[in-house]
Amino acid sequence: MKKFKNCKEEIDTWCGMEIQPGTYYEIETTELFNWQNNSKVLSDIASGSGVINNGTNDITDIAKAINFLKDEDSSPKDSDGSPLQRVKITTTGWHYQFHGIEFETSKLDSKYSKKTNNTDYNFINMKYYKLVDGVETQITGDDLNQTFLDSNCIKTVVEWEPTHDIEVVGGIIKQHSLPTEDLRLWVVGVPDVPEAYGGSKPFVVNVNMKYMGSEEGVRVDGRAPKYMTYSSIYHSTKLQLIIRHSAGFKHQMHMIFEIFKA
Repeated sequence: MKKFKNCKEEIDTWCGMEIQPGTYYEIETTELFNWQNNSKVLSDIASGSGVINNGTNDITDIAKAINFLKDEDSSPKDSDGSPLQRVKITTTGWHYQFHGIEFETSKLDSKYSKKTNNTDYNFINMKYYKLVDGVETQITGDDLNQTFLDSNCIKTVVEWEPTHDIEVVGGIIKQHSLPTEDLRLWVVGVPDVPEAYGGSKPFVVNVNMKYMGSEEGVRVDGRAPKYMTYSSIYHSTKLQLIIRHSAGFKHQMHMIFEIFKA
């Protein structure tokens, strides 16, 4: 609600409305634009001849009154104070990047992520899991060889962790052919931090790639970028792909992250 009060000692007219001294006029939504852009209204607010009221209290601060009238301080904002609707997309000086990685389930040394000079980004870490008494247990030590994976790997985990700040827009996972059996995918953000403290956010949950065509793949789009600050302690830029499959099952996949970076 927006009201305008005539603070003069005589009747006056604003935007075609005659207002008695000391009386409020409630501005209708259909006429708000005219009030927001009327020179007499703005100058009289500035001089004290008129006052804007928010429906409960008079706004005596001139700047705040004009901002309230013009809706310049009442747009919806998120918890960081950023407008929910905005033209600016990313941090000044940053650029968009379509960052792809390749890997194969149940296979050692299958990760591929190169720079233009053919050197590795070193952002990827792969882990493999077996079942021990019904519990998924990471394969390590002497068991971490291809022969053992061929018979025992039932979960492949791919961790992608840029060592710099990023803004994540979304991601796409592609496959050149359909898996011949169930291949279930989860994607978790900041997995090393418990959910109670703001981490371990599930972005993709239980998507069976057997039902995803090679053309459409799986696309995740957050609609607006989310800032992620790199920390070597909390691993706050890490995104984890969890893929469950039958023992030793191999399937090639291509994950593309849509990000902004410096």
